[in-house]
Amino acid sequence: MDEEQILKPIEQFLELIKGTEYEDHALKMKREIVYAIDDYNLDLKAAGERED
Repeated sequence: MDEEQILKPIEQFLELIKGTEYEDHALKMKREIVYAIDDYNLDLKAAGERED
């Protein structure tokens, strides 16, 4: 999974809402997405389908 393809639009969205009431919630959501990607990549690595 290409993390950059997923995270780039999220970063762009965060720039748009920076300083608004929604920024904190969006940052939490981004963190959850990053954790999910990390977990997915660890699962792939454990299954031998990904080499880092």
